[in-house]
Amino acid sequence: MLFFLKKIIQTLALPPVLPLVLIAAGFALTCRNIRRKTALALIAAGLAISVLVSVPLMVDFMAGQLESIPAVTAEQLKKGEALVILAGGQRGWASEYGYSMPNRYTMERLCYGAMLARKTGLPVLVTGGTPDGGVPESETMATVLRTHFGIEARWLETRSLDTDDNARFSASILKQAGVRTIVLVTHASHMPRAVHDFSEEGLTVIAAPTAFYSDDKRPRRYFGLVPTASAVTKGFLVIHEYAGLLAQRLKRLFS
Repeated sequence: MLFFLKKIIQTLALPPVLPLVLIAAGFALTCRNIRRKTALALIAAGLAISVLVSVPLMVDFMAGQLESIPAVTAEQLKKGEALVILAGGQRGWASEYGYSMPNRYTMERLCYGAMLARKTGLPVLVTGGTPDGGVPESETMATVLRTHFGIEARWLETRSLDTDDNARFSASILKQAGVRTIVLVTHASHMPRAVHDFSEEGLTVIAAPTAFYSDDKRPRRYFGLVPTASAVTKGFLVIHEYAGLLAQRLKRLFS
């Protein structure tokens, strides 16, 4: 119940719902000819948030503030005892394959994780439960690793619903196997939060971030100020990470 309550709050507090609610509230007040300044402030806030998460230059800047952990090095990889790949969502059913498939975010992590698994020979743990019901994300990930990359996951963590759960349940499995140092694979923007959660569970974490949104070096000129669909997608994920970091800090404050 707590997980679904968190998801409801998250949906209402993040784009695209939040700016739409602010704009709608502002227009509602305007139509009633009351609190005109408040109405205009709400509309302006809604428009500002919409622009913030849809303009490439702004999204790249915000992503860069999150992506503070650099790519993993060969020397760091030598210290790892296991490779942990975090789930990032899935398609409940992919008719062209005949089974569930990872969404684009999980697939980005799997592609990089598979490359590191081949390079290092480390055993692999995939972690992800069933936030939306159905097949656990880790089972889907294991299937894709086996059938598409020729890699067999040694451990599947199937109970987690969020990053905190990923860390807690994965740490339990790994410690029973005698593993204390892990190479952790997730998105660069998600890595600071993930490293914190896994470290809190007593694991030594070697961060192996992938999908650096701020790595896009294409010259944008003034087009970087024009909202794009790809920027909206990245912007939602970036704002989601800022919200996650805020929740993490509040949890530490009140725990």
